[in-house]
Amino acid sequence: MALKIGDKLVLSISDVAFGGEGVGRVEDFVVFIPFVIDGEEVEVEITSVKQRFARARPLRVLSASPHRVEPVCRHFGACGGCQYQHIAYAHQLAVKQKQVAGLFDRIGGFGGDRVEAVIPCPQPYGYRNRVMIRSQWNKPEQKLNIGFVRWDGGLVEDIDACSIAEPAINEQIRRVRANPPPKGGIKVVLRIPPDGWEVPPDSFFQNNFFQLPKLVETVRQVVRQGGSRHLIDLYCGVGFHRGDGGTGAAGAAEAVFAGTDGCCARSAAQGRPPGGAPVAGSRAARPDHLRLLPSGHHGPGLEHFVRGKCL
Repeated sequence: MALKIGDKLVLSISDVAFGGEGVGRVEDFVVFIPFVIDGEEVEVEITSVKQRFARARPLRVLSASPHRVEPVCRHFGACGGCQYQHIAYAHQLAVKQKQVAGLFDRIGGFGGDRVEAVIPCPQPYGYRNRVMIRSQWNKPEQKLNIGFVRWDGGLVEDIDACSIAEPAINEQIRRVRANPPPKGGIKVVLRIPPDGWEVPPDSFFQNNFFQLPKLVETVRQVVRQGGSRHLIDLYCGVGFHRGDGGTGAAGAAEAVFAGTDGCCARSAAQGRPPGGAPVAGSRAARPDHLRLLPSGHHGPGLEHFVRGKCL
C-alpha cells in the first residue's frame, strides 16, 4: 500500500521509539505517531512520507492503553518540550529502559539484559533547574508569544508556566512575561545555579537536582565494584563527578574531567573544580593535564587523551 499525505488509516502501536513517537506499521512500512502508547489502536492521518518511513498525527484513540493518563500540563500536545506526559510514570520508565537496551543491543551488540531498570525520580514534575524560552511575534493575534517551540514546527507556544520546571524557574518565567523582550526571535536562558558552582548560562549541568544523589550513588557503586582507579567525566560541560566525595564520585576513584566550557579550563588552571573545593590528587586540578575537546570530536586526539593523559 503506497501511502500519501492526507491518508487516514487505523494502526496498532507496537512500540514507542526513542524521542517518544509511537511505532505503527503498514505491512513492513514504519509510521511514527506522537502522543500514543504501545498496545493502543489509533486512527491517524499521514502528514509526511519519506522513502523508508512516514509520519502521522493521531486523530482519535480507538483502544486506549491502561497506562494512558491525563497530562498534567495544559500545553501538552502543543508545546514541544514534553513527549511522555500522557503515559503513567512507571510505564515511562519501562519504555525508556527498553529504548536504551535496544540501542545497546542494535549498535553495540550488548544483550538487552545488561541494561537495568531505570531509577525513578522522586519528583517527576517540578524538577528542571534550567529552561530556555523564546519570544516570537504572533501576527494573527498581534501579540508576542513567550514560551517553547511547538512540537509540530518552528512556532512558539505561548506559556505562562512549565509543569516540569522548578517553582523558582516558573517565577522567572512570570518575570520575563511581565517584562517581555522588545521583539521576537530572542532566546532567554533561565537557570537555578547549584550552590557553590560556577555554571555559565549556556553551559551543561545536570538539570535535575532531585536525581543527583542517586546518580552519584550509582556511579560510585559501579566504580568501586569494578575496582577502577580513574573516573573520566567526558564532554561534561563544567564537570560533575569530581567533587570531594560529597558532590561527585571522587571518593571512589581519582576523578578526571574533560569539559567543553571556558570556566572549566579557568577553574582547573586555578587548582579547583568549576564550583567546589580543590580535589586532592585530582589531575583535573592540574592545568598540564587539562585538554579541552570540541563537541563532536572523535579523532585520534580523544584516544590519546583517554589512553595517554589520564589513565
